[in-house]
Amino acid sequence: GNGIQDPGDLDLYQNQNLGSATISGYEIDARVKLTRGLSVFGNYSYTTGPALADPAAYSEIRPKFATVGTRYHSTVRFQPWAELVMRYASAMSTGAPVPGYQAYTLRGGAAITTRFSVTAALENLTDERTTFIGTQSQAAVYGPGRQLVLGTQYRF
Repeated sequence: GNGIQDPGDLDLYQNQNLGSATISGYEIDARVKLTRGLSVFGNYSYTTGPALADPAAYSEIRPKFATVGTRYHSTVRFQPWAELVMRYASAMSTGAPVPGYQAYTLRGGAAITTRFSVTAALENLTDERTTFIGTQSQAAVYGPGRQLVLGTQYRF
């Protein structure tokens, strides 16, 4: 080493402690039962820090994140349920820019017996490009596009 990166050299990243920092924010979470089988729910979080002093130090904090949804649950035979959920994440401009997104998911399920149930979900209905915060070496991890997720559960 001469301290200069040559064309064939690998990238090198170094993490350092800040010594002290203040990160503040809040989170709100609520669920309201509208009728016997219908409810709405949601959460919202907001986080902030002294990003202007050192934007790279706070590059992994998404300022705003929220989930809002409605759920129907029946008490008839098979106990079917369905929910529609929207996830929101704000854009980030500190560090490497990361775009915000809104993604919608439709889920449902039913109990086939008292021990066996099935679920199905169509996630990311609008095929939105979703991003999750990575590390300094990888600014964002992209979520999957539209997908169908099937599941089963057996209780012992």
